[in-house]
Amino acid sequence: MADDADSTLGRLKERREQLGEAADDLERAITGAGDADAWRANVRSAVARVGDALDGHVREVESEGGLYDEIMASSPRLAHDIDRLRAEHEAMAQKITELSGALEGGMVPVEDAREGCLMLLIDISRHRHRGADLLWEFYDVDIGPSD
Repeated sequence: MADDADSTLGRLKERREQLGEAADDLERAITGAGDADAWRANVRSAVARVGDALDGHVREVESEGGLYDEIMASSPRLAHDIDRLRAEHEAMAQKITELSGALEGGMVPVEDAREGCLMLLIDISRHRHRGADLLWEFYDVDIGPSD
C-alpha cells in the first residue's frame, strides 16, 4: 500500500509541477512586450501548454482507477471536494478553449485577453491549493500514520 501511495503521489507531484510550470510560462507570456500579433501568438502558445498540462492532470486524477476513484472508495466523505475539483477542471478547460479561440482570431483586445488569462491563472492557483488540501485530508487523515 505504501508503495502504491508513493507512486501515486510521485505522479501527482509531476503533474502538479507541469501545470505550475505551464501557468508560470503563461504569466511570463502575458507580461511580455511586442506588437499585438506577436503577443497573441506567444500567449496562444502558452495557453495551449496550460491546456496540455491540465489535460494530463485530469487524465491522472479522473481516469478509471485514478486518484479520485481511490479517494471515493476509501473516503466518500470527500465526495463534495472531488465534485468541486471536477467542476473546476471543466471550467478551466472551457476558459482555455475560449481564450484560444479569441487569441487565434484576434477577436478581443489585448487587454481583455490579458485579463482572461489572469483569471485563468487565478483559477489554476486556487485549484492547485484545493487539490493539495484534498490530498492532505485523504492521506493524512485516512492513510497517514496515527500518532
